[in-house]
Amino acid sequence: MDKISQEEKEGHVNRWKESGMTKKAYSEHAGINYWAFKRWCEQHGYVKKREPLLQAGFIQLKPSSLPPTGNLEVIYPNGVRIQLPATNNKELLRTLINL
Repeated sequence: MDKISQEEKEGHVNRWKESGMTKKAYSEHAGINYWAFKRWCEQHGYVKKREPLLQAGFIQLKPSSLPPTGNLEVIYPNGVRIQLPATNNKELLRTLINL
């Protein structure tokens, strides 16, 4: 394989940008090794920017000061469903879950 000059590499990168093709499609069309072409693009400042990763962890949830609305539904493995008004009765809920 002949050594490709910087001018030729730059020409390919510029033609790729104008073509609207993906790097993969352009490199196949031009008969260039994809990974080499990708490196040329990076050398000319065309690097795909990645979205920043979300930092793992927990966030504190604050309970609403509004009274609960709607219903609470407990579904048991045997298919039995119990619907209750949504209240802050933790003991009742605990008892129903442990049945």
